[in-house]
Amino acid sequence: MHLLEKYGFDADTFESLRKSYISGHLNPEDNIIKGKIELPDRDSLPHLNRMDRATLEVYARTGRGAIKAGQLGVVIVNGGMATRFGGVVKGIVEVFDGKSFLQVKLEHIRKVHQEYGVSLPVFIMNSFATEEATIKHIKENKYFGLDETRVYLFNQFISQRLNPDGSLFFLDGHPEKSFYGPGHGDFIYAFRRSGHLSRFLDSGGRYLWFSNVDNLGATVDERILGYHIEEDHEMTAELAEKIFGDKGGAPARVNGKLQIVEGFKFPEKFDQKAIPVFNTATYL
Repeated sequence: MHLLEKYGFDADTFESLRKSYISGHLNPEDNIIKGKIELPDRDSLPHLNRMDRATLEVYARTGRGAIKAGQLGVVIVNGGMATRFGGVVKGIVEVFDGKSFLQVKLEHIRKVHQEYGVSLPVFIMNSFATEEATIKHIKENKYFGLDETRVYLFNQFISQRLNPDGSLFFLDGHPEKSFYGPGHGDFIYAFRRSGHLSRFLDSGGRYLWFSNVDNLGATVDERILGYHIEEDHEMTAELAEKIFGDKGGAPARVNGKLQIVEGFKFPEKFDQKAIPVFNTATYL
């Protein structure tokens, strides 16, 4: 099977977008937010460690109940092009005490299982560039103590690079070297296409804890899960306080609605430094 077919390439949509780009209907300026953009108010950025004990106990109880009821699944996004760590797949790189990023993440989930007496489903999203090495790493290490029937691997989509004029880019004359993983924004579509979403829902799943493979601070916390449930949020994003030099997406109100805005989408005149936190790409 050809790589494009195997990894869900939508040729018709790609060609339509490519033609729109060549004709000038799509350009970089289209990424900039055109609506009214405002700083997030303080009340919309709650700080868990500053809440009173009684409230935290409610959140913890609710989160604990959801975990024990098997309503939580864990998503680890491990896609991309394996280019940032010397040409090797990031998830299998040793990061601490001889352990890889994936090992640390999966061993944390194993501790959650032991603490709550459950076996949460773990969904690992790879790309065409990370799939083979990731599967080999996990199998050779016997899923790092997890039940292999509860670890589900699937792949994000694939796309083709373009030259600035919109023509197809070919590296050294090899078409397959021009392919790339389009980023983790395609998770919801790839997850649905894989069939794991419907199976998760059919088995009683209700909440997903989503994080990047290299974010080792994105650990399951019953209080955060309970907050998400009790406050009835569509999505909860975990944020980190900015220090000098930090860049990335951040919360802002766009036409009155609070959302995560990628850094390149802010208007040039908008002072991103005025937002004291940034997005860690950890979501519920």
